[in-house]
Parts: sequence; structure tokens; C-alpha cells
Amino acid sequence: STFLRGAEAIGDSENTEEDFQLIRIEFSTSNGASRRFVLGFGENTTDAFDYGMDGGLITTPPSDDMGSLLNDGQYVIQAFSPITEDKEIDLVFHSSGSHNYSIGAVDIKNIPEGQKIYLKDNFNGYYHDLRNDSAYEFTSEAGTFNNRFQVVFREGSTLSNNDDQLLNALVFVNNQEEKLFVKGLDQKVKNLLLTNTIGQVIKHFKDIENNTLINGISTSDLSSGLYLVNIETENNHSLVKKVIIE
Repeated sequence: STFLRGAEAIGDSENTEEDFQLIRIEFSTSNGASRRFVLGFGENTTDAFDYGMDGGLITTPPSDDMGSLLNDGQYVIQAFSPITEDKEIDLVFHSSGSHNYSIGAVDIKNIPEGQKIYLKDNFNGYYHDLRNDSAYEFTSEAGTFNNRFQVVFREGSTLSNNDDQLLNALVFVNNQEEKLFVKGLDQKVKNLLLTNTIGQVIKHFKDIENNTLINGISTSDLSSGLYLVNIETENNHSLVKKVIIE
């Protein structure tokens, strides 16, 4: 099913004399459901509630959903003051814990190409470039999260789970041997973090030789569950893979 396939542009309002800068974001689940919501930026709007501009308050969200966050409410359309480097837009995310999820920008309008736009995942510190054609993919335990995701406009540690340099890498757990394997890398790994689905770092390895990863890292002291393997190479390329430890 589809929650909302589109939202009217804030800038189309007859009461608006300027062209709004717009970002349309789509949140999708692995079962085919989706939600689109709109962030707009203009000289005559504020970061607080703007009557006649902010709309689409979701009072009873589905178990898997996302939108912008204002005064603890979830909105489909929200207007803001102009973009600045330090502006941070909070998003609210609801998860049933049953699916894989993705977030991407489906339209960016009237914003200069040089303006950076990122989705920040505060649970693992990753910044995903929303100008990238690929969506940010992730998993989550069940719950409502008001502080996991933000849209930001300043470059951070731009690690992405869609880096082409690492697409050939094979990351897997052999539960009988109780080992995590990483094979097929052509670069030395600077950082390898093993995190749970709420972003807690369970293990952190630095400057690992490829032979160590090929031979496997012990997982015997880890509890059963879903984990994210976050890999950053010496050339600052990155990859995130999920594994299940039994």
C-alpha cells in the first residue's frame, strides 16, 4: 500500500510571492509501502509553525512511517526559514521492526547545486548525500525514534552504504565457526564497527589487515541478533552490511 504518493508544493500557494526551495523525500519499506513528505524554505517562513503553510499533520501514523517533526507532531509538509549551514531538520521515524527501509530525495527544486544536502543517521554517525540517486538503506528495531534522522546542510563524515568502490566485497557470518568474514576488498580497512540496530557500537577494530578479515573475526562473545557491519577503508570509501548472529 502507499501512505501518500505526493504532496502539493508549498511554493504553489497563492499567498506566496517567492519561489520556495523544496526537498521532496520518499520513505519506503521492503513490503512496498511508502510516504512522501516535503520540506520548504523561504524568506517569509520560520522554523516554528507557519499557519497556512505547514500541513498534513499525521495524528495516527502507520507502524512504519516517517515525516518531519515539529512540536512532537509528524508533518507531511513543513516550511522553514532559509537554508543555512548549521540548520538541522529533525525527522520522526516509526518502525514495526519487520522490514528493511530506505530514504531518498525524489525532487530538489530551486536549491543551488553547490548547496550540500545530507540525511544524517545519528545512530551510526553516517551522512548520506541526498543528491545521490541511490537511497539510504537501513534496518531498525521496533519503536518510534525522534532523534535518529536529520536533514542537514553541512558536510560531515560522508560515509555511505552505497559506495561503488566496495560493491564487490563479501561480508558474512559463519555461525558454526562463530566468525565474521570480509572478503574481496582491495583496500586496507581503517575502521570496522559492529553496531546493533539502535546504533550502539559493540566492537570497533582499527587498521585491520585484509588477511585478518579473510580468516575471520571471532563473534563468539556476541549475543544473537541483527548487527550492522560498518567498514571504512584507508581511502575513505565505506560500506554498511547487515549480518545475523545466531
